[in-house]
Amino acid sequence: MIRFKNIFIVEDDPISALLIKKSLDKIDEFGQHFHFENGKLAIDGLKKFSRKNGGNPDLILLDINMPIMNGWQFLDSLVDDPSFSSIEIVILSSSIDPYDIEKSKYYNNVSGFLSKPLSVVKLKKLVKLL
Repeated sequence: MIRFKNIFIVEDDPISALLIKKSLDKIDEFGQHFHFENGKLAIDGLKKFSRKNGGNPDLILLDINMPIMNGWQFLDSLVDDPSFSSIEIVILSSSIDPYDIEKSKYYNNVSGFLSKPLSVVKLKKLVKLL
């Protein structure tokens, strides 16, 4: 049964994005996914998706370190728009800096912080937590 029908992947690294997509495809609870290479493209994609579908994606998998608009800037821009406040967001990062993990807790819609690389095992654990 599909629990997360629409997933946004916000990741600048093409190999990481491919691994995330492959992992999502192996779990029945995830539906279609959309990939954006930075936060700016993802914000534009969110607005377009919301207009077209009358709602938001069910989950965003968000990298922190990206060009143009990083993950923190992306999260800050969501705070300014209450129509996006209910989106479930999980940060995916290669950072092991405790500051990043603590900072993620200040955003109400951030449900978790996973280290890269993402795997099927990590995704299955994530589903249980969400």
